Amino acid sequence: MRVSFVFLGLVYHVLKYFVDKYNIFFAYAPCKVDRSVHFTAINFVVVPMFMLQLIMLAFVNRVQDTKLHADDQPVLFPGKL
Repeated sequence: MRVSFVFLGLVYHVLKYFVDKYNIFFAYAPCKVDRSVHFTAINFVVVPMFMLQLIMLAFVNRVQDTKLHADDQPVLFPGKL
C-alpha cells in the first residue's frame, strides 16, 4: 500500500514540475531591464556564498587543529583558561 502512495507522489511531483515550468515560461513576458542588472544581482549572490564557504573552511580547520587535554576536552582557545 505504501509503495502505491510513493509512486503516486512521484507522478504528482513530476507532473507538477512540468506544468509549473511551462506555465512560468508562457505566463511572463521577457524582462525589459538591462542585462547588466541581472549579472550584478547574480554577482551579489555568488560572491557572499564564496565568502561563506571560505569562512566555514577556516572555522573547520581551526576546530580540527585544536589540541585535546588529558581529560579529552577540546580546547577552542588555547592559552585562555
